[in-house]
Amino acid sequence: MKKLIVGILLFTVLIACNKDDDNVSSIVGTWKPDSIFLISGADGTVYQQIPLDDCMKQSTLQFTQDGKAISDSYFSDGTDCVHQGISTTDYTYNQSDHKLIIDGDEEYDVSELTQNKMVMDADTGLDLNGDGVNEFARQVLVK
Repeated sequence: MKKLIVGILLFTVLIACNKDDDNVSSIVGTWKPDSIFLISGADGTVYQQIPLDDCMKQSTLQFTQDGKAISDSYFSDGTDCVHQGISTTDYTYNQSDHKLIIDGDEEYDVSELTQNKMVMDADTGLDLNGDGVNEFARQVLVK
């Protein structure tokens, strides 16, 4: 009887872990910007943090189950919070190599993905600190 109970408990734990793993690897849902950093391409240190005001934090990025990315953007013009609009485009996400491609050409490396946090890195194409290596932008999104 003890073996049966232990077996059932082990089976339950394994199923729970598998469900957690499934949730962790899914980008589907609505995400909000939390922070943005410029990272040195040479050594991975933070070169600059880009401040996000309360207006920009109203923006959302939603990934749907059917491959649509819906962006609802806000920005501050200095005095007012301006709703920039809603746009919908296609996205693909490859779970094995953690590559997210939005609108066919915006490529991101998803370096962290949990149920409530996603970290996306993108090459800026710019050597901002003059070290000979392009920096990348790191966006931290939360649910």
